[in-house]
Amino acid sequence: MSKADDLQQRTIFLAAICGQTYAQFENADGSFVVPSPYTRLETIEARSITDDWERFGFILDSDQEVIIAFRGTSTTTNWIADLIASQKKYKYIKEDCMTHRGFTDIYASARTRIISTLAKVSRGKTLFITGHSLGAALATLCAVDVAANTGFRSPYLFTFGSPRVGDPAFAKACASYVPNSFRIANLFDVVTHAPPAVYKLPKRSKTFYYSHVKNLSPRHFQLGSFGGNHVISSYFNELSKLQPEYTKMLSSANPGFCPFPEYSVHQANAAAAADAGYASKQALQTLNSFYKPALKGQFPGAVSGLTVGNSTRQDVLHKIGEPENPMKDADGFDVYSANMGNPGYAINYKLGKIREMRYFGTNVERQTNIGGITMKMLKQNWYAPSSVSTFKTGNKTQTKLTYNRGNYKLEFIFNSSTELDHINLLTK
Repeated sequence: MSKADDLQQRTIFLAAICGQTYAQFENADGSFVVPSPYTRLETIEARSITDDWERFGFILDSDQEVIIAFRGTSTTTNWIADLIASQKKYKYIKEDCMTHRGFTDIYASARTRIISTLAKVSRGKTLFITGHSLGAALATLCAVDVAANTGFRSPYLFTFGSPRVGDPAFAKACASYVPNSFRIANLFDVVTHAPPAVYKLPKRSKTFYYSHVKNLSPRHFQLGSFGGNHVISSYFNELSKLQPEYTKMLSSANPGFCPFPEYSVHQANAAAAADAGYASKQALQTLNSFYKPALKGQFPGAVSGLTVGNSTRQDVLHKIGEPENPMKDADGFDVYSANMGNPGYAINYKLGKIREMRYFGTNVERQTNIGGITMKMLKQNWYAPSSVSTFKTGNKTQTKLTYNRGNYKLEFIFNSSTELDHINLLTK
């Protein structure tokens, strides 16, 4: 068998291992299928993003190998917007590098138990470290730590659907400490594009930089939903096509081990429907959050309290920090780009006070924000607009639905009946 075949089979096997981390979490007794010839050596427990102690994976042992596997979250992709992507120093290596604060804190809570367990294992065994989604980030942090601070100097790292974990210096350090690294990523998986390469913390001028670790093994599959493009069963199904006979053997030898060997059209449609329902509900909540604040000339969220015609540019800078793209003239806008789960804004001033605010929504899971607001939803929930007009923006024709709110007006700018581009707030 060629090295390429060995690598493919190992990747398929570890994707199934990742699937079992979710089974371990979901089963009340923490049970899951342990494939032959491995035995369970340790349960990994960590403090989650909700500050609860949870099962986050396991360590398996055999005569020749050790596997450390980390679980992601029980949801699909919405967790990524819940973590502010600030960074902290990665203190487990001598290199000066920064990693995602949320990911690092979760790993740190589990680290002592992991390192102490490895100390009891023969160093002659081959160590594999793996994880999916948030678990992929934890696996990456663990692999660098283990390579630097234990007798397992050459671990193999396999991740699936991983977000970016740290800054360029960390990515470089990871390549040095863990050269045997394989980052399997569906290029249509939104999580693999977060956090953004450049992230500015809301309300502050501090900017953070992110880079993916090596080595990318790209996949390309679209299953019609955020979840379908991200869940471990989709990754497993796609990878199983590389070695269908091996996958069949693996499944029959270990009943219940492989996560959904066939991701059917029915399952894909069910996932899409579930995601669509969730996105629509969240989009409606976003829409309705603008209704009352507009009466006071305000937007909800990060800019809450800033008032059109009253608040100054200094008020804005104090509230949300310096813009990425400052206004160039009196007719221009200070632009604040959308990052992670934080929406984008543009603000124009007249005589030193806010003349107009624009809300551009989020980039990550945009359909749960203004991307899910349609003309039909708007009219059904807010009834008929005060006025409707169309206009040209370059080569694009846009439609403006205006709703008067006291002394102010909200303008919903649509690219089509189902695509809301942004929302304006200004005086009537």
